[in-house]
Amino acid sequence: NLVFSLVVSIPDLNSTQIIATIASRFAVRSFTSLIILNQPRDPCYFGEIIRPSPSIMAVDSVGRPAPSNFTVLVSSNVLNISGLLSIQTEKGTAVFSNIKMPQYNLSTYTEGQRYSLTFFALKPGINPISSDTFSLLQGIENDFRLSAQPAYLQAQNQPFKNILLQLRDGGGRLVISGHSARVDLLLCSNCESSSATSCICQVVNERLYGDGLRDKDGKLVLCSQASSGTIVFEQIVVGVPDDSYFLKFTRYKDVECNQLYPVEGLGRQFTYSSKIRVASFSPVRFLDLNLSSCPSDSSVFVAGEPIKPQPQILGIFDSSNKP
Repeated sequence: NLVFSLVVSIPDLNSTQIIATIASRFAVRSFTSLIILNQPRDPCYFGEIIRPSPSIMAVDSVGRPAPSNFTVLVSSNVLNISGLLSIQTEKGTAVFSNIKMPQYNLSTYTEGQRYSLTFFALKPGINPISSDTFSLLQGIENDFRLSAQPAYLQAQNQPFKNILLQLRDGGGRLVISGHSARVDLLLCSNCESSSATSCICQVVNERLYGDGLRDKDGKLVLCSQASSGTIVFEQIVVGVPDDSYFLKFTRYKDVECNQLYPVEGLGRQFTYSSKIRVASFSPVRFLDLNLSSCPSDSSVFVAGEPIKPQPQILGIFDSSNKP
């Protein structure tokens, strides 16, 4: 890191020299290292471009960037990556915005394996550098939804039928493991459509109970992890009747609902059930019967033929006079 001045000497006809300084002082530095400014995200996805785009810079011994331009290559000794793998730097920095991972291949994929990228500068004296390691998953997981909606009418204090969610990757393949979901009970009003996202909602998890949502100490547990590609909530029980409930499901990238799943593009962070009404079905129920459809005391019918008129039930009501 010495400082120089450029001096030019011109001999004249009398063999003497005319010395002139024609440049200001300047430094000459040795750039021997590459640094990675943006590391690949963990995880990455088969068949997808790496995000964020890795960027590389050449620096000297104290971290100052190189002012010159040169070429940087990227490679992997395991992955058959594609895209633009050779970049010309600008002021010592190269941004790789088009590194694409290979397509998923079951015969060559090893679950749990870690991968990395190595960057080389086509300039003498600059050492290569490897990225942080990352795992590979089977495509961006952007399809997170209920495999079947719960019935609109549910009974108070009775378990809903099994609630099933599935997470599929960008190719429509079922993601087998490594994720979970949390359920929250919403009470909504002022809905502009049938979707929970058009309503004003509040979380009312205090109305949830049931053995399937509690641990051994009785604490409410709203998380369920995937098994064979499906997340199951076995017992969702609502203890308070109301006409406008929704279930909200949030996905996580771990199995204990601690780390929210990163979502890009069309990916879904949340999914919602359709509207649910929880009714108070007590032992006392009554029917609203159309009396004019009932046979009179003097009616005579022919054996083997339908009764005319047929009895008409107009409604079935619980003890709260709700159908």
